[in-house]
Amino acid sequence: MLAALGDADPGPGWEDQCATAIDLGIERITVPAGAFDAHHYRAGGETPTDVWLADVPFGMVKLFQSSGKMELASYGADAKSSITEKPIDVEIPPKPEGR
Repeated sequence: MLAALGDADPGPGWEDQCATAIDLGIERITVPAGAFDAHHYRAGGETPTDVWLADVPFGMVKLFQSSGKMELASYGADAKSSITEKPIDVEIPPKPEGR
């Protein structure tokens, strides 16, 4: 899978959007996984984005853009990995110049 990505750009402009995002404060937000107190950030750019991040369950709870949205569907504790193979190290290539 990673090899198939090659030099694919993970998201043009994301770095700039994150650097200029506005912190709109903590909000109580409800998604299919439940209700969370989450930090709401808004980023501008070509694709304006709202994202809500929470300490629990650690990470993104909701993302909204004009093209669609993502919401946390569920989370849990005491999970057991389904990975049975030994993980391998994958070298991540350096970021191209000029970005």
